[in-house]
Amino acid sequence: MGPNLGAVGASGFGHATINGCVIDSPNNRVLATVSGSSDMNVGGNYDIVMAFDLTTGNRTVISGNWTDPKTGDFTTGNGPAFGGVGGIQPAPGGGYYVLSATTGGSQLFQMSPSGDRSIVWDGTLGAAGACPYPNDTTFHTDIYGAFAVGSNGTVYVTGGNSFAVYTIQNGKCSVLTLDDSTDPSLNHGKGPNPPAAIADALMTPTGGLFANDGNVGGGALYQVDTTSGSWTLVSNAQAGVGGGANVGIGGVMTFSKGLLWTAGNGMRSVDPVSGNRTSYPAPTNIEAGPPVEGVGCLQPFPNQSYFVVSSSLGGDFDALLLFEPSSGLSMVLSY
Repeated sequence: MGPNLGAVGASGFGHATINGCVIDSPNNRVLATVSGSSDMNVGGNYDIVMAFDLTTGNRTVISGNWTDPKTGDFTTGNGPAFGGVGGIQPAPGGGYYVLSATTGGSQLFQMSPSGDRSIVWDGTLGAAGACPYPNDTTFHTDIYGAFAVGSNGTVYVTGGNSFAVYTIQNGKCSVLTLDDSTDPSLNHGKGPNPPAAIADALMTPTGGLFANDGNVGGGALYQVDTTSGSWTLVSNAQAGVGGGANVGIGGVMTFSKGLLWTAGNGMRSVDPVSGNRTSYPAPTNIEAGPPVEGVGCLQPFPNQSYFVVSSSLGGDFDALLLFEPSSGLSMVLSY
């Protein structure tokens, strides 16, 4: 079964939330950032990276500090501790980047395949590498979730409660896109229908940077130019951009077979060229499988027609599911 961490560990009180994930195909596993609390009778919070076997669903803690309600406190991997873990992406040259929230701001960790951790960017308020954002100092604690990594190693982080994209290179943060700064000299890039915030960012294999505004019911998809910071509106049903299903495009995104995918109460795909949308409803009865909702993890299963997706199952405990959009069927991989 694996470590007993809330429902992700199959039992116990408290909660467990999957915040991001990435497929590790050579090792037949998905790596996910998990945060929550252990059994209430023992206590202890955790922010860790776990590995889930894609065949058995068995779980292994790869990195971080955690409490097993049965056996006590553990630390896996060397280096500074994670704060609140958010997104996870492959890092150039091997290992993984993990974006983490800590007191006063955000930090980008590089995690080795063995789970050792080092801080490669310190974005806490007042740090030399912090992002410029004079409107709202809480921005520094709002960017720990979504980010993307370019082929040249540039990291793109989204801007908390503003339409903003920042680049991180060599431990420094710079403005790529910013729409509503009270300091006009910091605004960068132009485009239509700017949203109030960005929920997720995705870099496609061809180098396109896409972002959405997080509105599952009526969200929009944007493409951001990685040089100028300007943006185009790719798809939005409410604005009449792109055809197909009248659905939103908010939430966590992934890329598979030439399409952008997002999930939450089922799944949706978007053609990044035409903006056309297709909706794939969630299971509607117990025979079809558990619901797809409260999604923090979404990745295509290697060489298959289904996806690995996390679901809150309507409660405090996240599970990893396998969901096939074409059939609408789901099944539990690990819970």
